[in-house]
Amino acid sequence: MLAKVLSLLFLAGLSSSQDSLHQDWRQARRIRESAKVGLGCLRDCRGRRKKSQKPKTPAPVFFCQPCPCNGTANVPSKPDNTPAPGPKPTKVTTTTTTTTTTTPGVRNKCPEGDGWKQWTGPNSCYKVLKGKSYWDAEAECSNKYDGHLAKITDDSEMQIIATHVMAKESPGHNMWVGAGKAVLNGSVLSRVWLSDSSAMTGAFDANLAAETEDCYVLLPARTYAQVACSTLFEAVCKTPIVNPVLTNPNCPDGWAPYKYTQKCYKLESEAANKADAVEKCLKAGGNLTSVTSYGENEFVLDLAGTVGKVWIGAIRDGTQYVWMDKEPFNVAYWARGHIAEAERTGGCVLLVNTKTGPEAHRWVDADCAAAGGFPVCKRNPS
Repeated sequence: MLAKVLSLLFLAGLSSSQDSLHQDWRQARRIRESAKVGLGCLRDCRGRRKKSQKPKTPAPVFFCQPCPCNGTANVPSKPDNTPAPGPKPTKVTTTTTTTTTTTPGVRNKCPEGDGWKQWTGPNSCYKVLKGKSYWDAEAECSNKYDGHLAKITDDSEMQIIATHVMAKESPGHNMWVGAGKAVLNGSVLSRVWLSDSSAMTGAFDANLAAETEDCYVLLPARTYAQVACSTLFEAVCKTPIVNPVLTNPNCPDGWAPYKYTQKCYKLESEAANKADAVEKCLKAGGNLTSVTSYGENEFVLDLAGTVGKVWIGAIRDGTQYVWMDKEPFNVAYWARGHIAEAERTGGCVLLVNTKTGPEAHRWVDADCAAAGGFPVCKRNPS
């Protein structure tokens, strides 16, 4: 009898052990399933601590609410004393942006096309133009690139042009620069930079300094020499890096705009004396043109086309000349033989439209009563 009781007790204990082992196996299985969910899911769970009604182990079991990782819900996890994380911090990304400031109506780089060399020291761009007369080179530089034949302002710019422009683009060749002869403040013939009528300084080659010529080349030796303006040379065109982009004024039909003066111009179709020329321009709403810069001088000649001489609006006032449209008379491009006051007896002025000779692209004194030229009128835009 005793043996039977002991046997029953042994079997009960074995059954209890098996139940406990079975419970432990199920708990381990649930833990493994929880691990499969992934750390990210467990961190995102927002649940409450909940004890089972009949705990088999002293440790509490945690049940999570459904989480988005793989759809698994009510997955038990090991106790974790780490507080639930707050909102995920936002990653702040700092981006550095380089901005190029542009101003409407202003060009901030060299003109389009090959051959330009940019130097920030003088804030200028340079280009060599091939095989042209002085006037043709200046016209291309002005009309196409909004520049002028180069004005060399100091020794550092001379170094740039001589070393990095002339020597590399056309070594050993003379090149046109923007210098010439003009009459400043009366009857003094001066060497000037024609882009702004400022005085020209530098070394001049004694062997080539023929005073009968009015245009200048820069030699490889970095000296200047006067030569005939109609000679074909290469030329150094210069334009600012930062340059206003000018637009043409709004001119009436039959009038040509010139953006650098913001004025309108017209060549009358018939030659006239000075008085008739003035009357034609007044009826058209303007006046005989003034010429206040070398660029404007060349523009008027381009407008003249094949006409040999045109009237401009300079008249004698006592011992001085003035412009009929009241522009300042600060610079004059007299031809040789018309420079000194004693050489000017007619009182009116013609601009000569020829390519060669001492009067080419220059002003000559003329008889006001002679029908010696075609009127060029100038007016404000409409």
